[in-house]
Amino acid sequence: MTQPSMTTKQPSHRQTRAVEEAPPLRLDPVARAERSPGAQAKDQTKQTARGQPMHGFHTLLAELATLTKNRCLPAGADPADPRVAFAVLGVSPM
Repeated sequence: MTQPSMTTKQPSHRQTRAVEEAPPLRLDPVARAERSPGAQAKDQTKQTARGQPMHGFHTLLAELATLTKNRCLPAGADPADPRVAFAVLGVSPM
C-alpha cells in the first residue's frame, strides 16, 4: 500500500470555477457603484424596457388605490344577513 504524497493538491473544479466567476476587484471597495445604462434609461423615462410605468412606493399605492371591488347582490338581498346568501346559493350553513 502506498502513502499519499504530501505535494500540493490541485484546486477542485468548484474552486477554480468560483475564482473565474468572481467579480473584478475595484480600486476602492467603498466607492459608489456606477449605474448601468438600463437603470439610467428607466430613471429618465420612468418606464420599463417594455413600456410599463415605473413606480416608487407612494405612486404604487396611489395607483392601487384606484382599483375597486364591486359587489353584486340580488334585488332585495340584505348583505348583512348571511342566511340570505346561503339561500341564494341553495346550500345549508351547517
